[in-house]
Amino acid sequence: MTAKERRQEIIDMLVENGHVYVADLMDAFSVSRRTILFDIQELSLAYPIYTVVGRIGGGVYIDKDYKPGNRYITDEEKKVLTELIPKASDSQQKVLHALIKKFSVKRRAV
Repeated sequence: MTAKERRQEIIDMLVENGHVYVADLMDAFSVSRRTILFDIQELSLAYPIYTVVGRIGGGVYIDKDYKPGNRYITDEEKKVLTELIPKASDSQQKVLHALIKKFSVKRRAV
């Protein structure tokens, strides 16, 4: 299995379950902890995933609002929309705020 295939399976597991343990990923793919943590770091650049340290509640999570196939706005697009808000009418401002909220992804560091 290639790293790309393994990472796709990790994302699939996260989408399905919302949460996985690093130890379970190590077992599932027969790789080291270091390999899994590197995979998580790489995946966090493209997906809204994050880790929580600790025995209780620890592990790897994906943002609960993430839906595969959804498109997200870039930081630059978000900046432009935010700059347009003061120039918009009240109803347009509400729409712009809703768009920013709907299509922005909060990225968390690993």
